[in-house]
Amino acid sequence: MDKKSLIRLSIILIICIVIFGLIKLVHILKKPKLESLQIDKTKITKVELIRPKEGNVTFVKEFDKWKLVVSSADKTYTYSGDTKLVGEVIDKISNIKLSDIISEDKNRFGEFYVDTSSGITIKVYLEQQNKPSKSFIIGKPGYDYSHYYFRYLDRNEIWLSSGLERYVIEQNIDFWRDKTILSVDRTKIEQINIVYANKKDNVNILSKGTTWYLLTEDKKERIIEQNKIDGFLNTLCSLRADGFANETEKFNKPDFKIEIKTKDSFDEILISSVTDNKALVKKSQLETVFFLYQYTVNNLKKKKTDF
Repeated sequence: MDKKSLIRLSIILIICIVIFGLIKLVHILKKPKLESLQIDKTKITKVELIRPKEGNVTFVKEFDKWKLVVSSADKTYTYSGDTKLVGEVIDKISNIKLSDIISEDKNRFGEFYVDTSSGITIKVYLEQQNKPSKSFIIGKPGYDYSHYYFRYLDRNEIWLSSGLERYVIEQNIDFWRDKTILSVDRTKIEQINIVYANKKDNVNILSKGTTWYLLTEDKKERIIEQNKIDGFLNTLCSLRADGFANETEKFNKPDFKIEIKTKDSFDEILISSVTDNKALVKKSQLETVFFLYQYTVNNLKKKKTDF
């Protein structure tokens, strides 16, 4: 290759490098700054999730607790929400970050699932506001599955977002319901009765300070060894359901019940017989019917000989 040809190639190479650099510079200058939704989670009082497939649900805050409001064609249901699980959704919504605008073409909304028929619409209400402060749609996952396509409901820009994964808001409604059956401080319990239909198998347990006593058939009090009652108390005092009964499962009669008495309260837990590895459970004061798997039921269904 002669000297002139080498110079020409060098010049062409330099021009290509300059053009590439200019294109990259223009891209950097046009790239939008990282945008935050600027939502103060402490002021959020209501969040609507409008979900085409999973069903709509609204989180409503009442005195630092969350309720779930679910509407069907002819009825509205209100459930107690799990404060921790609903709180995680609120945290993620308030931490959404927008990084890149992918398109402004409204004809591509369906492609990225940011239309109302395929995306999940979220409306966020702040305290003392009747209209949503923010309304947006979460679409399908991006190239790396850690980003999701995002669009403000009243705008055409399709963004890449991070902070809120779509699967987090695709959960079954029961996932966010409060599964607490009983939550009681064991040090405040005065008496526990396990009551069976035949009465003769009934178990009566008394608490005096840190010592637990079994009431024998001749009405005497026998000290229960700590290792024999700890497992039972751990299960009972923080009793959470494994799920909720469906519409076809009806609570008819209990196989046994547990009465828990403290100085200030009385709770009665009714537990059905086990069918298909689970038992229906309800508190006498409430309509909600839970279910527990057999393993947990076995930890509660105690006889005198177990202590």
